[in-house]
Amino acid sequence: GELPVRYHGSYTLFLPQDADQAAAKLSAMRDRFSGGNLQVDTLKLFLDGVIETRTAYMIDEYLDTPGNRGNVLLDPSGIKKLILDLEEEGLHLHVHTVGNLATRSVLDAMEAAQRELGRDLTIRIALSHLEVMSEVDAARFEELGVIAQFTPHWHGGSDDGSYDHSIGDLQERMYLTKSLVDDGAVVSFSSDAYFTSDWEAGNASPFVGIEVGHTRQYVGGGADSPRARPASEALSREAMVRGYTRGGAYQLGVEDQLGSIEPGKRADFIVLDEDL
Repeated sequence: GELPVRYHGSYTLFLPQDADQAAAKLSAMRDRFSGGNLQVDTLKLFLDGVIETRTAYMIDEYLDTPGNRGNVLLDPSGIKKLILDLEEEGLHLHVHTVGNLATRSVLDAMEAAQRELGRDLTIRIALSHLEVMSEVDAARFEELGVIAQFTPHWHGGSDDGSYDHSIGDLQERMYLTKSLVDDGAVVSFSSDAYFTSDWEAGNASPFVGIEVGHTRQYVGGGADSPRARPASEALSREAMVRGYTRGGAYQLGVEDQLGSIEPGKRADFIVLDEDL
C-alpha cells in the first residue's frame, strides 16, 4: 500500500529455449506480485538487435557485411506460438523491433495467430522503436490492431554518416511516425532511458521526446541543426501528447481508466507552467 505510482512490470524473454514457458512464468509472476498499484502483465521480447552492430533483422543485406541481414530470437512460427500462449493467459507483448524484417515477422505471426483463432487478438501487442520499416508493412498496423511504439528522443537528424556504410538510402526513410498516425494506427511513445547518459541528458522526460518528435531535431542543436529524414514525418505537438497519454494507456490496457480527462477516469493530469 505504499507504492506512490502505478507501475506495470514485465518479464523479459532473452533465450529462445525459454519461449515455451515464458507465458506460464509471467502468469505465475502476475499471480504472485500483482495488486494495487503494481501490475505484472507484459512479456518483453528482444526480437532483433540494432543497426549499429549490424544485428537488426533486415529485408536486405547490410551494405558493409555481405550475406548478413542480422537475426532474430524467434522465427514467425515461434512468435505465433508465443502470441497464442500469451492470448490464453491474457498477457500483453512488447517487442523490440528495429529492423524492417523483424517488424514484418511479428506482423506475419499476428496474422497467422488470428487465422488460427478465427478472431482478433484481445491482448495488446506493441512493436517498439521501428527505426526502419517497409511502407507496405506500415499500412498493416491499423488493420492488425498492433501498437506502433516509438522512442522519439532518437528521432533527431545527424550528418555524421553513421548509417552510410550499413543501410545507405534506407536512412532517408526512418521513423515513419506520421504515416502511421495518418493511417489511424495506435501510436505510443516512451523514453527507453537505459544508459546513465540518457538520464543525465534528461532523455527520460516526455518533454524531450515531444520536442524531438515534433521537430525531428535533437534538443539544443538550434534551428538549423540536421533533421531526421524524411522531415515530413514530424508530428504535431497534439499528436505527440496523444501518444504519451492515450497511446500509452491503450498499450497498457488501461484506456478505460487513464490517458484522457473524462468523467469516471482517474485524475492523473498535470498543469504546465509554460505553453507547450
